[in-house]
Amino acid sequence: MKLVSLFAASVLSLAAIGGAARADNFAGPPPARGELRQALLDRFDRNHDGRLEPNERRHAIRALHKLEVMLARQERRAERREINGAVQRYDRNGDGVAGPGEVPLREQRRLRQLDRNGDGWVDGNDLR
Repeated sequence: MKLVSLFAASVLSLAAIGGAARADNFAGPPPARGELRQALLDRFDRNHDGRLEPNERRHAIRALHKLEVMLARQERRAERREINGAVQRYDRNGDGVAGPGEVPLREQRRLRQLDRNGDGWVDGNDLR
């Protein structure tokens, strides 16, 4: 069975516990290990015996994995919106691509990060 890493589990469990699934809700230092353990117990210990039985662990892993997938989808959607917005904003010649000559110097660093395939242009190919 594939287990979620400790870091991913801490981020995801905090989202599950708080009912929030937005990355900007995680500002600040990560919780201490004891706090994380207690939060996981509070959330997934159904029989309230102070430990996670195998079936409770399976349930927790499934729930955290679903949350991880949901957060990854949200992140991809936000990246798509950012890329599409950049293309619409800076595409001066209307070819559907924001290139080096069309982007102001102060924005070029940010757009280089969006250029996933490294061709120097921000376009639909960077969404894949």
